[in-house]
This record gives sequence, structure tokens and C-alpha cells, in this order.
Amino acid sequence: MAEELVCPKCNKEIVYHYLGSFNTSKHKNSKCLTCRTSSADYPLNKINREVKLGIRKNGFADKKHTEEQKNKWSVIRKTNSGKYKTSEFRIKMSEVTKGEKNPMYGKTFYDIWLSKYGKEIADEKLKNFRAKQSELNSGEKNNMYGKPSPHGSGSGYSGHYRNFYFRSLLELSFILEMEKSGINLIGGEIDKFAIKYYNWKGMIKTYRPDYVDEVNKIIYEIKPKRLCDSPSVKLKTIAAKKEYPKFGYTYELITPTKISTSELTKLINNKHVILIDRCLKEYQKYISKYE
Repeated sequence: MAEELVCPKCNKEIVYHYLGSFNTSKHKNSKCLTCRTSSADYPLNKINREVKLGIRKNGFADKKHTEEQKNKWSVIRKTNSGKYKTSEFRIKMSEVTKGEKNPMYGKTFYDIWLSKYGKEIADEKLKNFRAKQSELNSGEKNNMYGKPSPHGSGSGYSGHYRNFYFRSLLELSFILEMEKSGINLIGGEIDKFAIKYYNWKGMIKTYRPDYVDEVNKIIYEIKPKRLCDSPSVKLKTIAAKKEYPKFGYTYELITPTKISTSELTKLINNKHVILIDRCLKEYQKYISKYE
């Protein structure tokens, strides 16, 4: 029968399956494995520190692994990879770690830090973690730096109308308004109209407008009224009104009148508007309520 002790440092429960190990640990008041290996006095940590300081020489310095040993490791890697890449293994691991069986189910890293270190240290760790993530994903380090938003991003209805891709019903409404007025638009998310601006964190970002009227030299950004005064939109607007006049364009931030559900339904049924799959499902679910 398994016996349990509590780590004297972090209060984590330690399970022992052998009575001898339990008695020895209890007598020595042993810490858990994590606390022992993270200690500066842990033998391996002490050796690594001395090697780094030049006090001790690396035991493997000036040596090389034999070809025989390299071949053994190669066989082990191939064998294990073959085992772990099978469909049976993946299905098995998926089942044993699914839902509430997953050790992290319903938890966050912060929850673990909170229980292990207390609120003060947990808050400090969370602050440092966020700062590091922000640094790793800021500016040119971000994988999406300088690229237009991918199709399907955003929470509004997205889809295609003629040669346009729209990300909201407001954008579709604007395209239809311009079409009725005989104004030919082009999409603004091309390098020609990309400008740099500083966001509210002081990071350099790339801005691309929604649509452009090249004949009348007007650049349009479509936003709902509730977002027009948001810090992000304001900073983009300031940069746009400063940069685009240099190229002979004026900049307008507008909120068009949204088309009605009946008009949208007509466009969809006539296949003039093609919603992406996610939005089509949402639309069909919404319509079904009123049928």
C-alpha cells in the first residue's frame, strides 16, 4: 500500500510505494525530487556551476563518442520514434490524457505557482512570464509582423463578394454602397498601402487599410462606431492621416449602415455572397431560429 509524506519545502505530497523508502525519507525529512534537483547544493548543479566558473574541468572535454555508441543511439532513436509515432500509441495517449484525466485539466500555470509558492511569488512569476512573451512576440520577432490578417480572422461574418474578401457585414455594406455609387474599389491590404505605426505599448506595427478608391485618391478604414475612439484605432488613424497625404491620398474612418438580414439572405441565396464555413454555420443557425 502506498504511503505519503509532505515535502518540507513546497508542501507537495510525495507518494512512496515501498515501506523502506518511506521510512528512510521520513527519518531524513527528505524533500521532493523537484526541490532537491533545483537546489544549488544538488551534486549535478554544483558540478555544472564549477565547470562554468572554471573551477572544474568538464569530464567529457577533449573526448568523442565512439562510432559503436553513436550507432546504438541511432537504433534507439529510430526504434522509439517508430513506437511513439504509431496510430495505436497516439490513440492510447489521447485516451489516457483526455478531459479530466489530464493533469492540467481545469488548471493554469498560475494555479500551480499559487499552490507551490504563494500569491506574492506567483504574481511575480506571472508578471515575468508575460513580459517575456511580449518581448518574444513584439515587432519583427512576431511571425505575423508586416503581414496582412489571414482570411477567417476576426469574429464578424467573413466571406467573398465578387473580387472582394470582407471580414464583417460593415465591410460588405460599404462595398455595396460604393458599388451603387459607381465607385470602383480595390483591397487595401497590399504592400503598396502598408505603413508603420506605434501601438499603445510603444511597439512598431504594420497597418494596412481596408479599401482604396484610386480614382479619387481616398483610403477607407471601416470600423463600428463603438471602436472608432478605441486607443488602437486612434493611433492607426493618427499615423494614417500623417503618412497617406505624402502619397496624395486622403484617409477616412467611416461606419457605414449595415445591410439588413433579408438583403444578406438574398445575396447568399443568389450566390453573390459566399460566406466562409464558420460564418455560414453561424448564419444558418441564426436563420433557423426565425423559420
